[in-house]
Amino acid sequence: MAGFFGVFPQPLLATLLRDYNVSKPVISHNEVRVLQHLQVRACEAGTVSPSHIAEISSLSGIKNNEEVQRALYILEGKSLVEPEPAGDLTSNHWKITSMGIKAYEILATGQ
Repeated sequence: MAGFFGVFPQPLLATLLRDYNVSKPVISHNEVRVLQHLQVRACEAGTVSPSHIAEISSLSGIKNNEEVQRALYILEGKSLVEPEPAGDLTSNHWKITSMGIKAYEILATGQ
């Protein structure tokens, strides 16, 4: 996961992270990193399977599990990820939703 932001040119990344109506980003760098990890995991496994928060932290480059958890809560509120079992926000296992996969594809293609 090192160099993830190298995947996107910096001007494009800034555009993707900015809401045109307000100055606050629509999605944070940490949220993008978490979403990317869950998307890559789903692609590698060929199916959507949950990841442990510690794994997400390690592979996304976010060293603080609380920051990962914060990003997961925000993404869950946008219906992009969900805990396993569903509805258990105290769970340590999370997976990307079909809407999350579509959102990541949009971010990755820059549309």
